[in-house]
Amino acid sequence: DVRTPPALLVYLTGHLRTFLHISPLMRALLDEQAQGQACGYAVYMHTWDTLDHGDEVWYRKGAGAQSPKESSRRLNVVAALSNPALNAFWAERQFVARVDSHPGSAAFGKLYGTTGLNSWCGQRLKCVDHSVVQFYELRVVHALARKHLASRGVAPGANVPVLKMRPDIILPVAHKRWDVRQMRHILGSNTSRASATIAGYIGAWRKGFGDIAFLTSLSGLSRMADAMQSSRMGVLLRSDAGLLPELRQAKALGNYHAEEVFDELLRKAGFSTFLVSPTLDTYAKARLGYFPNGTVGISAWELRQEFNWAEVHAFFRAAGLPSAPAPIALSLLLVAAPLSA
Repeated sequence: DVRTPPALLVYLTGHLRTFLHISPLMRALLDEQAQGQACGYAVYMHTWDTLDHGDEVWYRKGAGAQSPKESSRRLNVVAALSNPALNAFWAERQFVARVDSHPGSAAFGKLYGTTGLNSWCGQRLKCVDHSVVQFYELRVVHALARKHLASRGVAPGANVPVLKMRPDIILPVAHKRWDVRQMRHILGSNTSRASATIAGYIGAWRKGFGDIAFLTSLSGLSRMADAMQSSRMGVLLRSDAGLLPELRQAKALGNYHAEEVFDELLRKAGFSTFLVSPTLDTYAKARLGYFPNGTVGISAWELRQEFNWAEVHAFFRAAGLPSAPAPIALSLLLVAAPLSA
């Protein structure tokens, strides 16, 4: 029934990176989690027309920060996402995406009034810019989901779970530890509490909350999106009112990181319950690699909990899926069109 609300909403935001390689793995895990639910799940994505950005990050600095350019050509991301051979979610059309041209992280600093705040960041990175972009994408994908569901006459309840992930990760132990019923249990049935609850993992920094994958309710996502309007972001970050001492100190020392910015903004948006989830704390990230033979693929798997790798191999084998997907020829993802300014 097209009017039956999905039992789970999945929001994917960020550059595609290795999504086209791991979408069958991601789908197998989500199918397992939503098993037995009347209307399963729906996937909503916001992404960009390049596979990755060229900013420095902690594992990629200096000359190595600039990923090999897709020449001067635009990635045909829309065509790739509409190809069932590349996007495993497309076959049954349980997937809606918006693709934009990235204007550069500095443009978001101007939009949100956060220009100059990267001076707080450790390792001379752009922790504020990158966090601002992430919240922008959350607002876009949330609006996309609400518009699409409304067009189908579907009205999900305020406590419907929303699982937010980057497009290049999977949750290896999700099929053993989580299903949609457990997600609902984690968030609770009280709408007021669920809207202020987020489940995730503690990041690498002293007081950061992980921003790669998290779970909240639909009302919680609305709280997040409403708080992070362009007119408010800079004001929220410049105020130290109610800021945890550890975060205030990291800011003052110029040792702030994206996970700490994320934590600060969540608290200022009104989130009061932060739950550490063993499932989200075991994400596996498929690093993007550009290879000399003109292909792109997975250069390495980065595991947050390495001991889970054996069981994810076993799950993929049982599902008949390869855990090392073949590279994709870059030429298949390009069209001869210049990138817009």
